[in-house]
Amino acid sequence: MRHSTSLGDRLDLEPFYSLCGEFSGLRIDQVKEVIAGGQPSSAILGFVRGLKLSSHLIYAVRGMLDGAGLQTDWGHILDRKGIACSPECDVVIHRGWRTRWNGHDSPVMDFKFIESEKAVAVISCKSYLKSVTAEHREYCQRVRKYVDQVWLFAECCPPQAVSRLRKAARSAGYAEFWYLYPWDGERAFEPNQQGWLDFIKQVRKLASSRQRRGSAR
Repeated sequence: MRHSTSLGDRLDLEPFYSLCGEFSGLRIDQVKEVIAGGQPSSAILGFVRGLKLSSHLIYAVRGMLDGAGLQTDWGHILDRKGIACSPECDVVIHRGWRTRWNGHDSPVMDFKFIESEKAVAVISCKSYLKSVTAEHREYCQRVRKYVDQVWLFAECCPPQAVSRLRKAARSAGYAEFWYLYPWDGERAFEPNQQGWLDFIKQVRKLASSRQRRGSAR
């Protein structure tokens, strides 16, 4: 059952419900095949699922930040000297990019290189997150050399692990943690609507804080 929300909230949540339905439906179909004795032919690589998640988050965040003077892309962040760059960043919220790879009217890749002074936040996307590993911690610490705000967003996670994962993510240096829906390996649970609303709120706070800084100049 969906929680009662305003019309504005329901409009904001629409892309998240659509994405949640697509992802959870694929997982349910895969489980049904295994139970029936077949091979999980509908299994999709976690990397590909993560890429779909990050691309749709980019579209959603662009909508939230429309007119706010912030952009959202996939890319690398360059250090202040332009010598080194961050690890690959699934989603970067920024104030403008330096150059792009494969960018044209109908891009296949459209990968941006963003100077660190223009980077505002990074969102790292995962498929099925069961634990925050040393690898996740190392990634966060490396990216935080280029941008202060690093967030973690998973497609799904075990329902009983949510509090543990949130605590572990913050301990690893991630400022925030969200997920689309809980998944126990066999079934999907109620979509994480309140989490999506909080994600939207935090994204819009980035825009409002930028506007406050601009008006103070």
